[in-house]
Amino acid sequence: MPQYYFGFNSSFSGQTLYDPFIYQLYNITMTSLPIMWYALYDFQHFKGRFMSNPLLYKLGMNNSCFSIRIFTQYIIYALFHGFLIYVFCIVVLVQPDNGM
Repeated sequence: MPQYYFGFNSSFSGQTLYDPFIYQLYNITMTSLPIMWYALYDFQHFKGRFMSNPLLYKLGMNNSCFSIRIFTQYIIYALFHGFLIYVFCIVVLVQPDNGM
């Protein structure tokens, strides 16, 4: 999102806000590693317990953890946090012109 917001600032010229290495680092750390961590270490109950107690699936069937309203909240939070990161980067990286 910060790169998208930066597109407005740079008139969508193709200029990047970050170094290309940072984009690759993001892809590794924020998209692949959390999925692998979740797949390896996430379990609350053993498989036999799920088979013997089907009420454990009730949370997912009622959409109490994921619905259109919750999804929309996540999107709004992402847009807002992306804008905050963009503003922070612009404030830190842009040096004021002293007229010299």
